[in-house]
Amino acid sequence: MTKGTVRAFICFEIDQHVSAALGRLIDEGRALGERISWSKPEKIHLTLKFLGDIENAQVEQVSQIVRQLAEKQREFKLTIDKLGAFPNFQRPRVFWVGTTDVPAELNTLVTELEDALAQIGFARERRAFAPHLTLGRAKSDRCAQTAGFLKTKQLESRKVHCAELVLMKSDLQPSGAVYTPLATFDLQPGKHV
Repeated sequence: MTKGTVRAFICFEIDQHVSAALGRLIDEGRALGERISWSKPEKIHLTLKFLGDIENAQVEQVSQIVRQLAEKQREFKLTIDKLGAFPNFQRPRVFWVGTTDVPAELNTLVTELEDALAQIGFARERRAFAPHLTLGRAKSDRCAQTAGFLKTKQLESRKVHCAELVLMKSDLQPSGAVYTPLATFDLQPGKHV
């Protein structure tokens, strides 16, 4: 990050009951003792778009886009019911929880967000959107025990209430990233949320 820029992303923060459940899962994984940088449960979020380093002047532009999208999007729930690894469990770099059924509202929101941000110069994501919550990042190739544990773990499904979009600042520190909301935008109340 250079002077006059902010490292930022757009996300949904996670309900406390979901982050607490993920914290228990992380504790089980940590107990295996492999070299994995585990996420702090209170920092777990669902990233919709990583923006990288953006000019301070762009923060307001991005905020306006997110505000406009939030004003027309209804809140929804996302069911977290699947464990996985990127790129896979044989060579894991990132361990995550995700969903087997992506809500149409989420796909629409991400598509509209990508389209709007592309109009002001942000690169489109090359990979298909794969909604996930990062549990941890492997620090070595030797994490087969953790991969085996998570691959076979029965995950109790949880509902994530997606009701507030957050434009988040990320400051990288030796102790880990520090997240600070730059702006939050409520989605419209849903009928069956």
